[in-house]
Amino acid sequence: MSFDRLLDPGYIDTSRKNAVTVSALGDGRYRAKYVSPVFELGPTLADRLHAIDGLEAAIEKNPDISNERKLFLQQRIPYWKDWAVSRPRGIDRAFDRE
Repeated sequence: MSFDRLLDPGYIDTSRKNAVTVSALGDGRYRAKYVSPVFELGPTLADRLHAIDGLEAAIEKNPDISNERKLFLQQRIPYWKDWAVSRPRGIDRAFDRE
């Protein structure tokens, strides 16, 4: 996708609201650089959280996320990491998000 298209305000892909901009660290690890102001946590992203370092810092440096929302998201990251590891298989919580 061209950079011009990314800047086009008429092109907003809401299905990508939870995309995290990262840089590769190697060995399957990534460092979070940016999260969307409408970033949500939930089961669809939970399995990927273990591979992303610095997610809390990326949330913190986004000026478009309120301080209350930043704190909430940062406090919930450990919950979703634990959930991804220990969740009972076969339970569909795909619509659960925060």
